[in-house]
Amino acid sequence: MNRLTSIAVLLLVAAPPASAFQHSDNATSWKTTEAAGNKAAQEAHFDEAERLLTTNLAVAENIAKTVGPEDDRLPATLFDLAQRSIMPKEGTRKRSPFTSAR
Repeated sequence: MNRLTSIAVLLLVAAPPASAFQHSDNATSWKTTEAAGNKAAQEAHFDEAERLLTTNLAVAENIAKTVGPEDDRLPATLFDLAQRSIMPKEGTRKRSPFTSAR
């Protein structure tokens, strides 16, 4: 084997699999969507927050399939969705249980 062939073989063996690049893209997408969903919730755009976080759930599930159960994005997304589920719907005001209805 000549030197050029040896280097080419070494590069092919050492190159990361295509799934590693896909995981990186998914991780970037997850982080961006997570930030947008949390910002929408903070600004009381609850329907938009729910849409973004639900989209993010699919991304987190795909990452968990690739990385494994030790990845913390899926539980983080489920936690964010759980928080969203206790927020009022857009256009409604949350009434305190301690105030009387008039």
